[in-house]
Amino acid sequence: MARGRPRTFDREAAVEQAMLIFWAKGFTNTSLSDLTSALKINPPSFYAAFGSKEALYLDVLERYSLEIGEKLWGELLRDGPAYHAVENLLLNTARYLTREKSPKGCLLSLSGMEGGLSESLSNELMRRRHAMLIRLENCLLAARGKNEISARADCEAAARFYFTLQQGMVTRARDGETTDELETTAKSAMRLWPVLLQDG
Repeated sequence: MARGRPRTFDREAAVEQAMLIFWAKGFTNTSLSDLTSALKINPPSFYAAFGSKEALYLDVLERYSLEIGEKLWGELLRDGPAYHAVENLLLNTARYLTREKSPKGCLLSLSGMEGGLSESLSNELMRRRHAMLIRLENCLLAARGKNEISARADCEAAARFYFTLQQGMVTRARDGETTDELETTAKSAMRLWPVLLQDG
């Protein structure tokens, strides 16, 4: 039996394939056998390529953040109206996370819900989720500085509201809610913008 990583092994394609498996099944429920079977490599080749299941998962998280996460959260970093940035975050959540070609819901937000994660991996997931919340809050703070929203607006509270709502949409997407249904939720949430960010 051949040992080590095959010379024809495409590591980037393997990470992409592993992302879909972890996305659908979660970290704990994905076995080494699931991964080696899908990637068409044996266990020694797997360990030679990735080191461990957790190390591969960290690669997957980075790939997911770049490929999917930035499509959802990237606009919050751009110099445009905060209202449209938050609206697009919610609408893109509805659209990207209900696509037929990929598992439903958000890999990062749903990661670890099944339990069984190491402390280091749990902390990494919490760090990444917290970074999304802070990005949202910073977007609102910048809008307050540009007088787009009231100087009395509680940006931290509003960020937590929209972040929690977005995370709820993620769960509903995994449970089978449709794009249209999630878009309705997003549009309803944006009607609260004046109450949250204009009147203080």
